[in-house]
Amino acid sequence: MPGTDTVPYIATEDREPGSTQRVYLQSIVAMPAYRRNSLEELRVGDYQKGRRPASEPVSARENAAPTDTPRRARRRK
Repeated sequence: MPGTDTVPYIATEDREPGSTQRVYLQSIVAMPAYRRNSLEELRVGDYQKGRRPASEPVSARENAAPTDTPRRARRRK
């Protein structure tokens, strides 16, 4: 089973049909080295080789910026 240890990840450059604008595909399975495999196949291959994620992913809520401006404390006179 293939894993992701063969070629390091890099965004894959492509062009939209009928356009000259460049786009960058942000999926590892868009890379030529991994194009024949699904994400699940690559994950299983990594697990079989003992490769695990470095840490738990950070949720969007933990990483979000505050939505309101903090208020300054009032000074007592």
